Amino acid sequence: MSSLTGLIEAHPNTRMIRRTIGQHANPMLLRTKFEVWRAEFLRRCEVAADAERRGALVQVGGPLGGKH
Repeated sequence: MSSLTGLIEAHPNTRMIRRTIGQHANPMLLRTKFEVWRAEFLRRCEVAADAERRGALVQVGGPLGGKH
């Protein structure tokens, strides 16, 4: 997380070419790309913490739910 924050702070005005379906589009700030990655990483961390809190439910065995 600190690495992404460091990159955001290090490149506040660096421009890059945005791409859409493999083709160049309008320019964007590199900082924006890093901020999106950080936001998504934080969301995934919340999901993982929630799964841990609830208990990761998995099926063990076959269609009847048991392994004999």
